[in-house]
Amino acid sequence: MIAATTLKLLVITPEKLVIEQSAHSLQFPLEDGQIGILPSRAPMVGRLSYGELVIVDGEGKKRYFIEGGFCQVKDGVVTILTGAVSDLNDLSLQSIKTEIATISSRQAEKASEKSLKAQELRRLNTIRALLERRFGS
Repeated sequence: MIAATTLKLLVITPEKLVIEQSAHSLQFPLEDGQIGILPSRAPMVGRLSYGELVIVDGEGKKRYFIEGGFCQVKDGVVTILTGAVSDLNDLSLQSIKTEIATISSRQAEKASEKSLKAQELRRLNTIRALLERRFGS
């Protein structure tokens, strides 16, 4: 029997199926660390964190930012359910820095407001770090 050389990737947001393609390998963030997925991977499910989804296919690497969610690997299909996905090439470092400054200066009185502010800053700082690493500051 010949081992599979590709996986099928599905990335789904609440609005739609965003990515459906074959891939040679994947990397993405789980709550407890980064994971790499190759064809013939044993079945698994996991909780996603904010971070970079790297897709390696016949054309090279594609990089996206995913906003948490869940993943399933089963029978050569990797399904990623996420709140949102953005192509890193479409994001502007300057606009992310501006958004961080705006949210940082916003007053948060209630515990729920402080929690939402901290969560949004975590998301934006993760994007900022990915963009700085990829494109320089």
